Amino acid sequence: MLKPGFFLGIDAWAIVFVIMIMAFGLINLLHYFLKSQYLSSILVHAPSPWIIVNLKASRLDKLSHNFAKDFGLPTSERPTLDLVLSCFSNLSAFDFLKWLGEDNHENQVAEWLTKTINGKTYILKRIYLNTTLAFIWFEDQTTLAELKDALAQNQEQQHFIESILNELPFPVWCRDEKTHMLTFINNTYVDFVGQTKEAILAQQIDVYRASKNRISIDAQAKQHFIVDGSRVLFEFHETHDPYNNLIVGFGVDITPQEILQNELKQNISSNHELLEYLSTGIAIYSPDMRLKFFNHAYAKLTEPLGSFLHTEPTIGEVIEQLRRHRLLPEMTDFQSYKKRQMSLFTSISTPIHELSYLPNGQILRMIIAPYPLGGLIFMFEDITERISLESQYNTLIAVQKATIDNLFEGVAVFSSDNRLKISNPSFRRIWKLGEAHALPGTRMAEVMDETKDLFFIGGDWSEFRERMIDNITNRTPKMGVIKRLDERVVEFAYVPLPDGANMVRYFDITDTTKVEMALRERNEALETTDRLKSQFVANVSYELRSPLNTVIGFSEIMLNEYFGTLNLKQKEYMHGIYEASKQLLDLINGILDLASIEAGQMILKKEIVNIPEILQKSVNLVERFALEHKHNIKIEINGQIPSIMGDERQLQQVFHNLLSNAIKFTPDNGNIVIKATAENDTIIVDVLDTGVGIDSKDQNRIFDKFERINTMPQAGVGLGLALVKNFIELHQGTVHLMSKPGKGTKITCRLPLHLSNQIAS
Repeated sequence: MLKPGFFLGIDAWAIVFVIMIMAFGLINLLHYFLKSQYLSSILVHAPSPWIIVNLKASRLDKLSHNFAKDFGLPTSERPTLDLVLSCFSNLSAFDFLKWLGEDNHENQVAEWLTKTINGKTYILKRIYLNTTLAFIWFEDQTTLAELKDALAQNQEQQHFIESILNELPFPVWCRDEKTHMLTFINNTYVDFVGQTKEAILAQQIDVYRASKNRISIDAQAKQHFIVDGSRVLFEFHETHDPYNNLIVGFGVDITPQEILQNELKQNISSNHELLEYLSTGIAIYSPDMRLKFFNHAYAKLTEPLGSFLHTEPTIGEVIEQLRRHRLLPEMTDFQSYKKRQMSLFTSISTPIHELSYLPNGQILRMIIAPYPLGGLIFMFEDITERISLESQYNTLIAVQKATIDNLFEGVAVFSSDNRLKISNPSFRRIWKLGEAHALPGTRMAEVMDETKDLFFIGGDWSEFRERMIDNITNRTPKMGVIKRLDERVVEFAYVPLPDGANMVRYFDITDTTKVEMALRERNEALETTDRLKSQFVANVSYELRSPLNTVIGFSEIMLNEYFGTLNLKQKEYMHGIYEASKQLLDLINGILDLASIEAGQMILKKEIVNIPEILQKSVNLVERFALEHKHNIKIEINGQIPSIMGDERQLQQVFHNLLSNAIKFTPDNGNIVIKATAENDTIIVDVLDTGVGIDSKDQNRIFDKFERINTMPQAGVGLGLALVKNFIELHQGTVHLMSKPGKGTKITCRLPLHLSNQIAS
């Protein structure tokens, strides 16, 4: 009996045996052995399937027992060659016989790889027994093929992975788990080190284990490097690969993250610095509910807490301290309030607003919002003063409304969008509007439509209305009078307000207008009467001047005794006639001058006038009169007095009249001063006396014509000061009087130099 293990090598023995037969050329001996029962038993039970094919007959001659078993062929009868070949997916009879017929004269082993229909892989090996018979056996290569395919796929996959790793923009490496020697590096690693891949692997240049932070596997390290002249930060990671007994590592350039983190730190620092200058209290809590930042305003609001805030307390601890120092509103359930505040860290997504009324009277507006970096930000604003101001403002608005409502004038305010904001009852009364037509929000055009019948006289109403609206809203102040169709007269004013609104004011002046018209008509009648009186006086004065000149001339002849000597009594009478005639002539001349001035017919005789000389001439003319009353007259010239262009006769009459009045109304032994001063572009002439003075109630009318003070028995007809005022005003000057009863009088005349130059031009 053969041992079972013997059959494990039957194929090898069969090949050796066949080769021996071929070597010795003992073909007949092979036929003999094939016919022997012993050898046939060996071949039939060989583990590898085999067949013998008759080449000439192109048929199957014999097949092994295992062939039929492995390929599922019937064993009861001999299968055909076509049936055998049908077991293979890519093996046709034509190709098979062609392969068998190739080089049949050479007795060498030929191989052909094929597959069965069930997916197994076989290698067909062929040898010729003679020119007629071919021996083919089939070796099962399925497992080996699968291993080869798996190896090829693994190599392809490894090559693909290495290609991907080489394309990565960051360094990647692998090292042996036991020796820690580098076994793989990608192209970025090579570029990063700056040497060849072979040199790096040979020298074992390991950037991870050479970094400053030498740490264990499954951790990370950070290291700065200089790459292309720039300082970059790399973060290295390594981890175990237990399936391949490798340590895999990679490095990531986190320079952008480092820059962003530095910028974030700078922004946070800048924001904190900015928050320090806010008047609003700011407190920022981290996600772990600890106080990470607070500004000066918050520290001031929570001043009793002091340095406690610098210990980064939790919000619960801060709330406890605030309650202890009575910096929280009074509440019945403190613990619920505390829990609610702490729950906000996980519950709010949008800001919330609250008002806190503290026991000390403060009112705080609190805004709680999520902080972008995590946690919450609390903002506290002391609005105590604002609430007080709002209350005062509301009270003021109420007072203003009550005031406006009780005004006799009609007032309305239209907003920038031409809608009514405010109106009072007088506005509705003047324009005969019902309350429904003057409600806040009513358009200006609608209000005007209700007043159309009061002042519209026909034509295109829309165009007229738009023109009226434009007059109100063009931001230009206006005033005027509207005469309505109902014979009412309304005064209006349009006032632009700073907030873009427009205020309109209306006042019914119908009664005032009627009174004014009556007064104007009466005044015109009075002016006409006064003008007729002046004309009558001027005409009479003109008619009196001619005979008066005759009287003065003959009395002067008589006084000079041209026609004989006069006795003392005659001289006294003639002197009285002469003086009375001169005074009457001066009066008539004054009346004529005033009449000329009022008629606008007075013409200045322009010439260069020396003020000091005129003052001296005026003093000389009244000196005799002054001596009669024992007055002391003094002239004061302060500095250089420039000459002016003016009418010398009129100016001399001005100062003559002033001095005459001063002498006339000053008791004997009085003092009279006339002085001139140049001040900037004005010449000032003052006449001062120590006379009886003028009461304040009479000072306003002292310069009017024909005005006399009843308390002054020496008063003339009232033309002297009237002429003074008119002559000075003709020279563009002014006259001012200062006097007190019993204290004397000061009359100041101001003559402008530049206006004198205009007169000259």
